[in-house]
Amino acid sequence: FMVTTYPNPAKDNLTVSWDNHDAAAAYLFDSRGRQVMNEPVLNSGDAINLNGLEEGVYVLQLEIQGRVQTQKGIIQ
Repeated sequence: FMVTTYPNPAKDNLTVSWDNHDAAAAYLFDSRGRQVMNEPVLNSGDAINLNGLEEGVYVLQLEIQGRVQTQKGIIQ
């Protein structure tokens, strides 16, 4: 599946969309590999609240029916 995230860089929210209608589990990791967010049910087009996260590079991991995609993003 194809994942799109915007805006990048992001400040308060990161919108995530993908090309099918299945719900996803979303995990956000900081540059040290620590999981800083877990969204067990996310639908395409939903926004993830980034408030409280430090500026830096993050990796968003989406899992849909056992398939995994990752996207790098910047929070500023």
